Amino acid sequence: MAFLGFLGEDPAGDLVRDVCRKEGIDIPYQWIDPRGTARSVNLVFRGGNRKNYYDGKSHMGLEVDLTECEEVFQRVKLVHFNLPNWARKLLPLAKEVGIAIARDIQDVVHLNDPYRQDFIQIADIVLTSGVNFASMNEIGEYFMPKNPNQIILIGRGNLGCSIITNRGARDFPAVEMNATVVDTNGAGDALAARFLQSFAIEGTSLEEAVLRGQILARHVCSQKAPKNNLLNHQQLDESVSQLRKRSADSTQCHLT
Repeated sequence: MAFLGFLGEDPAGDLVRDVCRKEGIDIPYQWIDPRGTARSVNLVFRGGNRKNYYDGKSHMGLEVDLTECEEVFQRVKLVHFNLPNWARKLLPLAKEVGIAIARDIQDVVHLNDPYRQDFIQIADIVLTSGVNFASMNEIGEYFMPKNPNQIILIGRGNLGCSIITNRGARDFPAVEMNATVVDTNGAGDALAARFLQSFAIEGTSLEEAVLRGQILARHVCSQKAPKNNLLNHQQLDESVSQLRKRSADSTQCHLT
């Protein structure tokens, strides 16, 4: 696993570098943003919901070395893009190399937002939040004609999530866990990361990938910052087994 991005020569940048080093994530090139590390200020409300304010620092004008990026792309199976402006310049390169492209377009307010259009059109997997839309079909009807073969994963908070493909849309209810929701920061990232790991890397079914993503996201919501008690692979497997057992027991009791 590798990280490509700009960091500042500041405490926030040092934190990212330190976490990557501890987790064994390669940072093959040290790109420096002279204005500092991009960051978000997240306000958490009493019910656990949050409002994010993003400071991208110099991201609108930064330039990347395409040769260095291609060298990394040649060694990976999947590239997952965030929203900085400089990242859009790497989309054609990733497509040319032939790796799977996942795109997190985050909280969409207007479907026709011009900033996000090329990211949407070229991605194989689009991840987004449905918090601003009452109907998930509205998202599918707008996105799918632009790229009919893509997969769209929509996080819906306590309503669960939805998957849209060229076969139609499917809703997945939220997983039930005993832990109280205290902070939803990181839930979307957890859902996206585990879904991509399961489906695009490990080759599981869409349903299995969604379930694993939902469990990890729900676990993240039960923790306050800095959220250091994340599930490892074994714990996630155990959570999946427990959830399926409860579901089977509930069905058996209902039939009886």
